[in-house]
Amino acid sequence: MTAVTLRIPDEELISLDEVASELNMTRQDVLAQFVSYGINKAQEMIAKHGNQEITPDNSPSNQTSYYLLNTNTQEGMRDQYNMLTQSCAAAFFDPAKRNIDRLKEGDRVFLYQNRVGIIATGIASGTTIISDYIHETDGNVYPNETHCQKLDSLLKDFQITLKSCKEITKTNLPILRAMSRISEEQGKALLQEVERLKNQK
Repeated sequence: MTAVTLRIPDEELISLDEVASELNMTRQDVLAQFVSYGINKAQEMIAKHGNQEITPDNSPSNQTSYYLLNTNTQEGMRDQYNMLTQSCAAAFFDPAKRNIDRLKEGDRVFLYQNRVGIIATGIASGTTIISDYIHETDGNVYPNETHCQKLDSLLKDFQITLKSCKEITKTNLPILRAMSRISEEQGKALLQEVERLKNQK
């Protein structure tokens, strides 16, 4: 656990202590519960509004665009495992799956794992493969709800944490959305870091 300094107005601190007393909890434990609840709710809102279809990429066909794909491990590890072992980028259900269709040949895709960071990157084939989605928990089959593209020259077995991503790109990245287009400057900076990490091994 990491210590974090939090400034709270005096009147709210009194209310916090009253809640802690009523629940027979420490102030720290109450704050930890509030933070956990707030983060979960924020993630739900982002998942609801952040999985929108990406606007069309109007760049020339021979110009590389850069994308960040969240592997959505909150739903389980299977989908991410399949992406890594099968060298592909995948998304599921509308509207998220349509974003895979936006990838053109030569585009660079970074795979981001929640609470870990960027864990792989590859070059899109430009051809979308559509297949059924089998739910990891209940086993239900959803026809044609998986869209994926092969990732050529897949690089993996490295980690760029969110903190490092910020330091490298000097920006905040939209890491919780299903898939986002990032700038050329961000993409090149991340790729340079990937290559540096791989060269260390």
